[in-house]
Amino acid sequence: MIVYMEAVMVNPKRALSRRNLLILGGAFVGSSGFALGSGAFRFQVGHDIVAGPSQIALSRSHLTNINEDCANPSQTPWVSEGPFYAPSTPLTGDLRPTNHGVQELRLAGRVFGPNCQPVAGAVLDFWQTDPSGVYDHFGYKFRGHQFTDAEGRYELLTLLPANYRFLGISRRRHIHLKIDASGYPFLTTQVFFPFGPDREVEDISFDPALVPSIVETSSRFIEARYDFIMGAR
Repeated sequence: MIVYMEAVMVNPKRALSRRNLLILGGAFVGSSGFALGSGAFRFQVGHDIVAGPSQIALSRSHLTNINEDCANPSQTPWVSEGPFYAPSTPLTGDLRPTNHGVQELRLAGRVFGPNCQPVAGAVLDFWQTDPSGVYDHFGYKFRGHQFTDAEGRYELLTLLPANYRFLGISRRRHIHLKIDASGYPFLTTQVFFPFGPDREVEDISFDPALVPSIVETSSRFIEARYDFIMGAR
């Protein structure tokens, strides 16, 4: 279910160190969410997407090259959302900060039903680490949701996330997302980018079926393609 709500941010009075975040993470994994002091720090596990009005959709008219039918109609595998989901993210498909100076990532594709029919108006809620492997727990950096167009197309412009360790668990480079589409089961999954030393990381959540096709890559830019297949109605 998509829950519509206006996002309200409250500036925290104090910040937590990365060490304290790791300690708190172990204590609160599995909770449905909490607020710390007057801040917006929260873990969300099993939470519905909180999105803006569905009629506010980003233009997809430039994605004319993403019109192919789905090549593999197998349902996209489910992967745990982890402890760092936050609702009420901005409506945006561009998570790139200005003057970042690191490798950018363009992930684009389509959302299909199990019979390869495009799913229009599906909401995709993305979240990821920054290039140093840190999640934003107080704001919405590297967090945002968007809606597919009439052809089921989406586009995410961001930076390549980092691999990292959390509570002794190794994680390959990945982006989290939830997909909610009317008439289809809710999907929580991840997309992995096993570049360079990531091939040696033992990540228990890694699934090769969730690795996108790389269309183009350079030292400054990666273009990747991944189509999501929803489950049966």
